[in-house]
Amino acid sequence: MEHDISDEQSLASNKMNFIIAVCAILISIASFYATYLQAKSAEQQVKAMTYPLIQYSSSNYDPNIEQSVLSLNLSNHGVGPAILKQAKFRYEGNDYQTIWEFLRACCLAELEKYASDENRPKVPVEAQIMTSSVSNVILPINDKIEIFSMRHNESNTELWKKLNEERFKLKVSSCYCSLLDSCYISEGVGIVEEVKVCSD
Repeated sequence: MEHDISDEQSLASNKMNFIIAVCAILISIASFYATYLQAKSAEQQVKAMTYPLIQYSSSNYDPNIEQSVLSLNLSNHGVGPAILKQAKFRYEGNDYQTIWEFLRACCLAELEKYASDENRPKVPVEAQIMTSSVSNVILPINDKIEIFSMRHNESNTELWKKLNEERFKLKVSSCYCSLLDSCYISEGVGIVEEVKVCSD
């Protein structure tokens, strides 16, 4: 009889130990999951605090100098710096890799006349075409890069007017990354897609 009682106590003790062990495992799993969620939340918070947002815009007037200046711009309206990797130019259904390819597609006759030997000496420095690289450029918060700019002058009137009309048909998409290596593709002012890398 005493032997049976001892066996029952041993079995009860084993059950209790098993329950305690299972509870300990469940607590460990819950603790690990809570830590994971906390780390994930912190990661998302840091990501949100460093999120860049590149937007494209164009203009035909510079209020700072109060003159007609055609400009195509990429601006960072996010909360973190952006590392610009590349930009693509879509015009009338075709994609172009550089601003010069777009210019030749939209305004070849006017561009050739502007760059002709006869016209070139008439173009003052301030009326020349200015372009900027968009490859591996760091763009701080609330800053912009002028992909293209040209001040209006009698030596570039035809090109200026033509481009001023055609710029509304141009869509610019840019691929850029945050300082945390999160990469995005944006088009215009509204469409943003996260990507793994900025590929060619």
